[in-house]
Amino acid sequence: MNPFIFAIVTGIIIGVFSFFFEAVNKSVLRPFEPIQRVTGKLKRKKTVYYFSVVIVLLVVLFIVEVYSLNDMGFAMILGFVFAMNNIFFQKGFHEKKEHADMEE
Repeated sequence: MNPFIFAIVTGIIIGVFSFFFEAVNKSVLRPFEPIQRVTGKLKRKKTVYYFSVVIVLLVVLFIVEVYSLNDMGFAMILGFVFAMNNIFFQKGFHEKKEHADMEE
């Protein structure tokens, strides 16, 4: 798959899953709120976020290699996991300004 198309597909999937996770988190269930409370109290939130991005990327690459997934499968898994990581660290589309500016 063309890298440009791969990036677009991954971005769209991240957007769709982020929107879905935010909607679920604003519902009565609030499944991500306990994790967000923990990540909200971190001293070096930005450092932990970027470290988690690297770990997530390595795990996704491992899954893709083990299951011999094609580029579309890779893009879907990558989009899903990055959207989860973003909701854990309160980096969504509709978050308040203080959550968007993660401080160290």
